[in-house]
Amino acid sequence: MDIKITLASLKKDVLVTVPDGGDLKEAFNEAASFVRTLEANNKIRDREAGVNPRGATHEIVKDKGEYRLRRFRFS
Repeated sequence: MDIKITLASLKKDVLVTVPDGGDLKEAFNEAASFVRTLEANNKIRDREAGVNPRGATHEIVKDKGEYRLRRFRFS
């Protein structure tokens, strides 16, 4: 299932995939917390906006007209 989360610093809504089943509210809260931690630690790059912080582990990609957060590097 995909959940839409707003990235304040990049002013974009991104889709994040969470496992099906279980408590939807808990899944949303965990995904939102994870994404906000990535954002706070400058671990998200957005080539379209020209944002490419050193040490980024995730990137924003356009997929079927929507932005999606995708892991691209393990550190």
